[in-house]
Parts: sequence; C-alpha cells; structure tokens
Amino acid sequence: ISLFNDTYYLITIVRMLQCSDCKKALTDAATGLYNRNYWERIVKSPDYDYKTKNFSLIFIDVDNLKEINDTYGHIIGDKVIETVGQAIKNCIRKEDSGLRYGGDEFIVLLFNRDKKLAYKVVKRIRSEINRLATDLGIEIQISAGAAYYDTFRNMAEIISIADRNLYEEKRIKHMKAKRR
Repeated sequence: ISLFNDTYYLITIVRMLQCSDCKKALTDAATGLYNRNYWERIVKSPDYDYKTKNFSLIFIDVDNLKEINDTYGHIIGDKVIETVGQAIKNCIRKEDSGLRYGGDEFIVLLFNRDKKLAYKVVKRIRSEINRLATDLGIEIQISAGAAYYDTFRNMAEIISIADRNLYEEKRIKHMKAKRR
C-alpha cells in the first residue's frame, strides 16, 4: 500500500477457525449420532475411500414407532428415537459410526467387521434398547438388516442388500404375527 509516497506493507494473518457449527450440522440433535448430512458426505466425498476398508453396514428401523406415537404421543416417540440412538452408541466401538438416516431409520457402520459379527452387534443393540426402554415402560421393536462390504461391491449395492435383509426380517415378523 502506498500512502503519501511512503510504502507500507500490510501483513495479514489468516487463522483458520474451527467451525463450531460444523459438528452440529453433521449430528442429529435427538440422538447425538451422526445425521444424513454426514452420510451424504461419506458417500459423495472423494477423500473418503471406503473401498479400501472392509465393513459391515447395518440398517435399523423402529417397527412400532407409529403405534407408539398414536398411543403415547410424539414426546414418547421422540424418547424412543433417543433410546435407540443411545443403544447404538453404547453398543459400537469408537472407530465405528452410528447415524440417524431418517425418521426412525438408522445406519451403523462397523469397520473391519463381517456380517456375522454385525448380527451380534444387532443382538446387543436390541438388548440395550430393552434395558433402556424399561424407564419408558414400553416395548420398542426394531428390525435390522446387515450386509458386508468389500472391494467387490459398490455402496449402492451394499445399501440395497442391507435394506433387503431388513425388510425380510419385517416380513418374517409379520407372518409370525398373523399366525397368532
């Protein structure tokens, strides 16, 4: 900068501030799990090379949320969502990821875990939901489907397999309920 024929040098220091709202933007307020925005970043990010990792993907859906909302109200329904989120957090390792995918749908990514171990995690999550739900005085029912990802499959295929397995479990539950 030149003022009155004297030269001045303007030195600016740009400090990269850590975005305090960024974590909030990627976290579901009700559960404390990651949210759909986080999922989209994983799937679309060129920096995230999930092809080099082996993992299992679990889809979880709350079977009876509508019934709970209709019977006990939406405040209890919100508590159900919180309970499922807490159960997921309690049952996965720090290196794994749990996220709320949609209203009553959740995804769990278990890194370096095969499908067999994924179903063990599902069993633990169910147990933890039952333990946590005793305070609510209601039964929370979930369905889950898992799929194992390796470098021979793409993300869309792995999601489709887990989703198909989830709906197969729902179908079996529905058939059993009809027989009663």
